[in-house]
Amino acid sequence: ISLTAAERAAVIRSIQTFQLGESGEGKHFLRVAERFAKQANDSDYMVALEMFLAEEHRHARELGRVLDLASEPRLTKEWTDNVFRWLRHRAGLELTIAVLLTGEVMAQVYYLALARATNSLTLRRLCRQILVDVGGADIDERRTGIEQADEKAVEIDGQRSAFPREIERGAIPGI
Repeated sequence: ISLTAAERAAVIRSIQTFQLGESGEGKHFLRVAERFAKQANDSDYMVALEMFLAEEHRHARELGRVLDLASEPRLTKEWTDNVFRWLRHRAGLELTIAVLLTGEVMAQVYYLALARATNSLTLRRLCRQILVDVGGADIDERRTGIEQADEKAVEIDGQRSAFPREIERGAIPGI
């Protein structure tokens, strides 16, 4: 992945932070959700939750791959992750979901800003995919903004790395 010094300074720490946040195991969430699902006799609830967690873990893997390709370390601790974890572990299912939804709303803003902060096609495509994954009513508008920026990035970069070609061929799962 190719990032200028200015792009590195602007985005790496936030990528590290989001990568850590997306990588949580979800043990507390699974425990309180399982209790709810049993009380509600709703086996589909746990299936949906496991799909959600799998998507979050995929995002963590993909962000980790970006960090690896940029030769940047992954974080193991970070204060915002500690705050989100502390909040989730203080209550039942409702507060846990509220905290997670806060992260999802933040992600919609963050990944759009991240895509606009770099000329890396790899990072822009990853941001676009994550935005599609997290959904939202105005996804077409956000995608258009990233695609317009991608056209500019092609003119600036001139070349594509092997990683974006792998994405286009579908060689990287989930992208």
